[in-house]
Amino acid sequence: MVGFFRAKSVLDPEVEAWHIEAWSWLLRNLGGVEDLKLSPLVRPSREWFPVSQPGGHALAREYFDIIRRHANLEHLNPDFRPKGGDPGQLSLGSIATLRPLQARAAGVYSRQGNAAAITYAPNLLSDFRGLVATLAHELAHMMLDGVAEPRPPGDDAEELLTDIAVIYLGFGIFGAQTAFRFGQFQSVESQGWQTSRLGYLTEAEWAFGLSVFLALTGRGVADVSPWVKPEIAAKVKRSMAYLNAKPNIVQQWRAIEPRPQ
Repeated sequence: MVGFFRAKSVLDPEVEAWHIEAWSWLLRNLGGVEDLKLSPLVRPSREWFPVSQPGGHALAREYFDIIRRHANLEHLNPDFRPKGGDPGQLSLGSIATLRPLQARAAGVYSRQGNAAAITYAPNLLSDFRGLVATLAHELAHMMLDGVAEPRPPGDDAEELLTDIAVIYLGFGIFGAQTAFRFGQFQSVESQGWQTSRLGYLTEAEWAFGLSVFLALTGRGVADVSPWVKPEIAAKVKRSMAYLNAKPNIVQQWRAIEPRPQ
């Protein structure tokens, strides 16, 4: 019982307040808790992604269509194509380099009139989790595009809200796993460290969002812990304990009346 009263959020108070409002915004505009319960918790496995294409844009298209199906957004069918660009390397000396694996804009959603398009970085084809996280994010952009209610205020609010919508759609495991990567690489010509960041939320924010998704859909930490890094699983567990200790937060989300669609 002592631990129950010591439950602490993984987020600073002002950040947590923004996330609480962001979830309220999504629940109001996307159908409420009953709609959220229809979202699957998508895992990075062949069972969820039974692709058949060997590679290239055809494989990306297959992943995109599977994502649309899991998200129940098959009615959204933008122009879908790869984009150019190379994040390059940052020199740390004559041999060592710091090499970002992905630029921040690994995907782009755009609209001109009634014509919508989603593009992705072709090098994501070698990064299954990064590709799924990116495509889910851009698809979430398109889903939210027509919502009239003003977004919660703040820097990068549109992108942050879109990342939370990725969790809402069931792809939070992918977003959390690709939020930040850091590791060593070595080749004939160079050696050094490589970093990668996809999305806009921090790992703690992804963990908080996953805990909200779990709490509102009747799932538990065990549903995500096998699929995420141990430090993220620990933050999800801590966030779940915090929400259990603050039942008024979850109750206010459950009480939200969704706007007519």
